[in-house]
Amino acid sequence: MMGSRLEGAIDKNKILRRFNNLLHLVYLQAEPVEGGGYRIPEKTFESIQTELDFHPPEEKDDKALELATKRRYRQRNSYRFWKDSLDLANIPNEEDAKEFLLNIFTKLDNTRYYGSMTHSRYAMETMQLALDDAYGTNKTLLHQHTFIKKKYKGKKGKQAKKGKQAKKATKAPKSPPPVPF
Repeated sequence: MMGSRLEGAIDKNKILRRFNNLLHLVYLQAEPVEGGGYRIPEKTFESIQTELDFHPPEEKDDKALELATKRRYRQRNSYRFWKDSLDLANIPNEEDAKEFLLNIFTKLDNTRYYGSMTHSRYAMETMQLALDDAYGTNKTLLHQHTFIKKKYKGKKGKQAKKGKQAKKATKAPKSPPPVPF
């Protein structure tokens, strides 16, 4: 991993390719239904939701952004699972409910149910949001990362020039890659 991915920025062409891949996925997996419409499978819809979660809502105000993010998270299947589990368990206080849900989460995570750390983190976020909604607290702080992070200018002047010269002096020439045979 080098360059822009470490800085948090992704090339616009890469973003467009990702959206193009989503469109192809929807097109190829759509099933015709009676009446002339199309239906996409739930698994494809979840893939789209996961991809769109990387793009935060366009709200300018921090409070409105957080509300829009919570509204989006409440549409996830994992949120519905946690919310239904809390409703069925009928646990009187939040601490016991959190312990109950964390036991379920740990068992699912240990069996690799989520498949990736990202989906595991999504489940943890929606679990906390479900707890907040069920017990009327507001402890969940949701922050979605943007693709392009603001770049801050570094040092200017003599110190910056000295640092660049030192970096140039320490770089070793690249050797050709080894031959595979």
